[in-house]
Amino acid sequence: MSMFDHVYQGQLKLLVATPVPNTQLRGNYIFFADEAFPMKPYLLWSYPGRDISGDVSKKVFNYCLSRARRTIDNSFGESGDKSFE
Repeated sequence: MSMFDHVYQGQLKLLVATPVPNTQLRGNYIFFADEAFPMKPYLLWSYPGRDISGDVSKKVFNYCLSRARRTIDNSFGESGDKSFE
């Protein structure tokens, strides 16, 4: 069974809320996705452009989500390049 199967079926313990260090908060692990994936509680999608006109908080959320996705893409891209040296 693949990691995707475990995540999709809710069997991956990674998805359990865990304490955030040095705080009283608990945080869930999430995955970034786009509309190609079905909406699940552990996936974050950006707001579609037509739904955010005039809503600054949704624009900020989309910006932060986009930055996070680019950071992840860049880190995998750089680590992938180094493995072929």
